[in-house]
Amino acid sequence: MKHRLSRRAFTLIELLVVIAIIALLVGILLPALNKARVAARLAIDGSNLHQYLISTANYSTDFKERMPSFSWRAGPTRNQSGVPQTAATDVEATAFQAVDILRRRTNWSDFPLQGNWIPHILYSHLVVLDYMNAQLPLPAMRSPMDRLRERWAEDTRAAKVAIESDSTTGQSNPTGARWAFSSSYLFTPAYFTPDQEANGGMVQQGENQSFFIVSAGPGTAPYRLGDQKITAVRFPSSKVVLHDQQGRFQGKKDYPMFHRSAAINCGYYDSSVRQTITGDTNLGGYWGQSGNFSSAFVTYIARTGLGEALWPDYLPPGGTPPPQPGRYRWTAGGKTGTDVGSSPYWNRFPGRTARAPN
Repeated sequence: MKHRLSRRAFTLIELLVVIAIIALLVGILLPALNKARVAARLAIDGSNLHQYLISTANYSTDFKERMPSFSWRAGPTRNQSGVPQTAATDVEATAFQAVDILRRRTNWSDFPLQGNWIPHILYSHLVVLDYMNAQLPLPAMRSPMDRLRERWAEDTRAAKVAIESDSTTGQSNPTGARWAFSSSYLFTPAYFTPDQEANGGMVQQGENQSFFIVSAGPGTAPYRLGDQKITAVRFPSSKVVLHDQQGRFQGKKDYPMFHRSAAINCGYYDSSVRQTITGDTNLGGYWGQSGNFSSAFVTYIARTGLGEALWPDYLPPGGTPPPQPGRYRWTAGGKTGTDVGSSPYWNRFPGRTARAPN
């Protein structure tokens, strides 16, 4: 007598219960996985900054305590596009040097010359990467949360075309070519400027984050950009040298660095990397050539085309946030000042406290 083995299938209710349990587990695990992913990217971000700091320290050791900075000066320079160039000013010479680095460190041998460019402000990282013999674009020069620069790095030529497009004139703009090799991390101006304005020279914040005011002084001594020594830093553990431009690890929206609630990954002169709350830092200011201090304030206007964060607070249509303190971007006293803790120069700001009111 043959016995037939019976097979029992899942009922619809049992299948729905299993699906519900899986959905519940996914709902429980996803936030934890997301937190772990963000923590991992934050660690990568800190590692990138630390690499920059170590390379900067090594450069200073090799070059008589000088911090990495563009070094070409006015006069004949190396060939650009096969034609000998003569730089009229030191600033023009450094623009030629930055293009030379980009041509040597990328696969873009005909990288276009850049007009009216002061590369110290946003491109000092090129000198560090050249010292490292790095091939550009280097993943370590951008935050793992900086999706815009990641897309640019995937196809630098396509990025150039996209940035250069001008809906008004239809003309190409060669200055757009450099953005694909820009960095998420910026060196503070004290890195490449004298601490005190002198001889008519100065570098200050312009009307918003995108613009800087540079006087004629950088082409003449004693106010010359670059050639700064790391030994001039008095408080290495309290002075920011390198920082991300945005708070990228605070949820779904990025925070601009000038917002007092922004948590910014900052690299300090003692080679430490710490996430720093902007509102916990000193206000910042300029040290004039007469010995006086003036406050540094920024009216932040985001360039959304370049991926800059919008101001998170409510603003009326077409409105802009009120001016914000420059903070560690413009340390009072430059390399001799502090960004966290007490400031040795703050008593020179009449009627001001070291930190902005709540």
